[in-house]
Amino acid sequence: MSRRLWIVRCLLGPFLMGAGCPGGALIPARPMRASQLEPHGKVQGDEPATPPDTSRSTVGLVAQHNRIRSESKLPSLSPSKRLQEAAEDHARDMAARHKMSHKGSDGSTPSSRLTAKGYRVKRCGENIAFGPRTIDAVMKGWMNSPRHKANILGNYSQIGAAYATAEDGTAFWCVTFGLPLRPR
Repeated sequence: MSRRLWIVRCLLGPFLMGAGCPGGALIPARPMRASQLEPHGKVQGDEPATPPDTSRSTVGLVAQHNRIRSESKLPSLSPSKRLQEAAEDHARDMAARHKMSHKGSDGSTPSSRLTAKGYRVKRCGENIAFGPRTIDAVMKGWMNSPRHKANILGNYSQIGAAYATAEDGTAFWCVTFGLPLRPR
């Protein structure tokens, strides 16, 4: 399998709590066009060179998740400050390293990042991506991936969403999903 095909398969392949690419490898990030996320070879033009506004992107990303959940007759996800902070930290970390991985530069995992923020985890998940510059493009890629879609439609009650850009303008996305332990 060519390296390019391997990278695309890893991006579209399963990512649920660190599963996905063989051996949890770090994938050197190269900007991708939205067309590389389209199924069945549909070709789209390059996306705009201007990255979206970060705060509007995170609000829009949460809204898109809740729209999709509503269409599936699932309850909305509530924004969580702790999940948000974990997602922001991880998106910035991936952008700074220019590598997409569920493993942080400090060796952290999705669940350990949430625990470090004081979130009492019963269940959690994480979707990550790099390249797409629009919410629609990143959501389409995730919804075309069974494991990403499973997170979006999963048994979670809370969400945190983040977007960061690398020095070269590559977009890095991170969404954390959580179901907290009940208070004692």
